[in-house]
Amino acid sequence: MIKNFAKPIIITQSRITTRLWLLSVNKLTRSWFFLILIFSLCGTGIRAFAGETTLVFGGDVMLGRLMNRAKSPLVWGNLRSVLNGADLTLVNQEFAITSFKKEWGKKAFYFRADPGVTSIFKSAGIDYVSLANNHILDYGPVGLENSLKFLKRADIAHAGAGENETAAREPARLTAGSLNIAVISITDNEPGWRAGEKSPGIFYLPIQPSSVSTIRAISADARKKGASFVILSAHWGGNWVTHPSPTFRQFAHAVIDAGVDLIHGHSGHIVQGIEIYKGKPIFYNMGDVIDDYAVDPAKRNDLAYLARVTLVGEKVVQIEAIPTVIEKFQVNRATGENADWVLESLRKMSAEMGTQVKREGNQLKISLH
Repeated sequence: MIKNFAKPIIITQSRITTRLWLLSVNKLTRSWFFLILIFSLCGTGIRAFAGETTLVFGGDVMLGRLMNRAKSPLVWGNLRSVLNGADLTLVNQEFAITSFKKEWGKKAFYFRADPGVTSIFKSAGIDYVSLANNHILDYGPVGLENSLKFLKRADIAHAGAGENETAAREPARLTAGSLNIAVISITDNEPGWRAGEKSPGIFYLPIQPSSVSTIRAISADARKKGASFVILSAHWGGNWVTHPSPTFRQFAHAVIDAGVDLIHGHSGHIVQGIEIYKGKPIFYNMGDVIDDYAVDPAKRNDLAYLARVTLVGEKVVQIEAIPTVIEKFQVNRATGENADWVLESLRKMSAEMGTQVKREGNQLKISLH
């Protein structure tokens, strides 16, 4: 169509008028073309112009043990474009970043990765990691101190652990376009690792009604400091649990009523359903993004999903669930029977909580318009 406008058309009458009209159309066409080009070159320009923001959430990332030997961006497989394609990408860091090798306490598994692992995070565009979990202190206060230092050096936001209770409870603050986000990170694991007034540790918070007031106060303070969207990242519950208990669902509803806009749940190694409560998403358990764990053939802890959340302004309007599979120390999009397993499990469990889910190709979509 633009080529037709550009042809020098000759008409026997009003030749000059026609040429002037064509010139004005060409100028208008070029103006729109360059405007679109400018926004496209900005990557998120058109979406930002429309007030649209995209966040990607994943569950546990464990890059220690055998994964620590690889030290390669190849661990992200064909998901790098999904992880890098969002305005912000958020996951749970299920290991300590340290060269210190003295294990702390008595437990079955200890996870750590060398300091260079932050480059693997960066290669996937990971902007934020949750630290309130049951592995960040596997190598004690030294391992935690190192983790905080190397994350800060790599400019990766984090929350949920710190040099004292105040630091551990402090939300991470992130910006995407005009959206100011606060992320609170909690865990109901490892009560003995709770940060004290003058001692390092995690933000331990039991899942019970009396804990809601704590989240309400932190959320309100974050909003006073400029946050327009509050996320609760919760490393909660037991392993291999397929459905959130009534206690967990009641807690999730209560913290949303207390000021939280989205709940990012992880810890159990397998997928649980998605609930929409008063227009706010609750990802109860997202499974594991990447690790070196043995696979339970029934529970399928090698299968999980990423959630791509689209907001317009401060309102979530769409969720896309992208199925993933871990194989040979690499994560990729799940296909075939693996994708069917994830998507059908997620669809069924979400529907049980009243969430309308639609399958489109190799992913699920939830519309909140």
